[in-house]
Amino acid sequence: MKPETGVAKDSKSMQDSNTLRPVDGSKTRLLLISAAEKLVAENGPEGVSSRQIAAAAGQTNNYAVQYHFGSKEGLLDAVFAHRLQRVDAVRAELFDTVSSSGGEPSVRRWLDVLLLPLADEVTAPESRYVGFLARVFLYRFNEIPLWFGGGERPISPIAIRAAEMIRAQISYVPEAVRNRRIHVVLAQCLLALASFEQQLANGETPDLPFDVFVTDLLDTAAQGLATPLSEATASALRAHETRMETS
Repeated sequence: MKPETGVAKDSKSMQDSNTLRPVDGSKTRLLLISAAEKLVAENGPEGVSSRQIAAAAGQTNNYAVQYHFGSKEGLLDAVFAHRLQRVDAVRAELFDTVSSSGGEPSVRRWLDVLLLPLADEVTAPESRYVGFLARVFLYRFNEIPLWFGGGERPISPIAIRAAEMIRAQISYVPEAVRNRRIHVVLAQCLLALASFEQQLANGETPDLPFDVFVTDLLDTAAQGLATPLSEATASALRAHETRMETS
């Protein structure tokens, strides 16, 4: 699928159309956002309470999270919004570069748009965003995609558009399999990046330099996404469709 005319210049408007709610820059709110990001990255959203987040942020009021964000879920949304502003600014630049490069960009190039900005977060000293995403993703694996669209949660229109480009590139894969494949492959990439981030947070020395790790990860992911359907999978899919038709 060749990118549509004018796609490159649309990335800014896609970024502007993001439904992220503005992040209040007050010191207390930012302290709570930072504390929540770190604690959720370490323990998962179900493993940390609003009171623990408030205490980690240096707040003596046990109800600081409710006061500033309404609930723990509201605070999680604020973490998404806080980081996605920066992540999507990088995605917008990459989207423009890929879509204006001429020819038909590969699955691998669109993966760059989706995942390189998250890779940047792994090495940002003050960020635990990738670990945060991975924990929330596992918590709601079938509910929300990598870019956390849907319902009232923040979304990334640029990431959604890049995923649509990948979906079009592998249109030879049946839709049901294709959608699940994209979901699973992106989840694997997110978890791999989060694992590297955790190693850095623990002061460990990873077995590969980060640039080698990221490049190989995206190469492997691209191959996985673009793999033609095997005969075994095709046969299982046909059998499933037959059962559904006769049930």
